[in-house]
Amino acid sequence: MKIRDYSEIITIQKSVAAMDRYGNWNTTWTDYIVCHANVNSLYGAEYYAAAQYQQEQSLDFTVRYCLSVMNIDTTNYRILFRGKAYNIEHIDYLSFKKNEIKIRAKQEEKNGRKSED
Repeated sequence: MKIRDYSEIITIQKSVAAMDRYGNWNTTWTDYIVCHANVNSLYGAEYYAAAQYQQEQSLDFTVRYCLSVMNIDTTNYRILFRGKAYNIEHIDYLSFKKNEIKIRAKQEEKNGRKSED
């Protein structure tokens, strides 16, 4: 993929547990890395397979390889894209060639509604 194909800016956030003044633990999101990505919606067979599981709001984010992105996981990280939060569902290291990493993420829902973070 050429540099010009990474035209979208995304923010990968990390969840951090913090204690409030009452001693309760809360999860907050902090920016981990901002990078350029190629963003694609699902299409074809992938779209129809995802639709069966109500995952129509899934996107594929392809980013260039770097150690910071290599360390992310599906539990403690999420992606912010165009003001919306996406939970990471799958990370594909593309044969571990150290060129690109493809991340599939689903739009986060809060109280049964799409996230507008």
